[in-house]
Amino acid sequence: KSGNLTEFSKMKKTISFFSWTARIMGLAIILFVLYFLLSYLLGIHEGFGSFRNASDVFLFCCFPVSTVVGLLLAFRHERTGSLIVIIGLSILFFIRPSLAHNFFLWLPIIPAVLYLMSSFLDENSSL
Repeated sequence: KSGNLTEFSKMKKTISFFSWTARIMGLAIILFVLYFLLSYLLGIHEGFGSFRNASDVFLFCCFPVSTVVGLLLAFRHERTGSLIVIIGLSILFFIRPSLAHNFFLWLPIIPAVLYLMSSFLDENSSL
C-alpha cells in the first residue's frame, strides 16, 4: 500500500512539474508574441506590411493568433489549448513548409506538448 502511495506522489510531482514548466514557458511565449502582434497591428514597427489577401489572414490566424489563444486557453483547459497550438502550427507548416525551418516558430510546441502530457498523465493518475 505504501508503494502505491509513493508512486502516486511521484506521478503528482511529475504532473505538477510538466504543468508549471508549460505555464512558465507558455507565459513567456505569449508575452513575446503579443509584443510583436500588437506592434504589427498598431503599425509601430516600420517594414511590417498589411494583409495582401485572404491567405495572409489565414496564416496570421495559424500564427500568432492560434498560438496566443491556445496557450492562454491551456492555463485552464490544458488539452484543448495545447491542441489549438499544435494544430495551428501544423497547418502553418503544411501551407508554408519554408517556415518549418525557423526554430522560433517551433518553440510554442514545447509548452503545448508539456500541457498535453500533463493532461493525459493527470487523467491516468485519477483512474
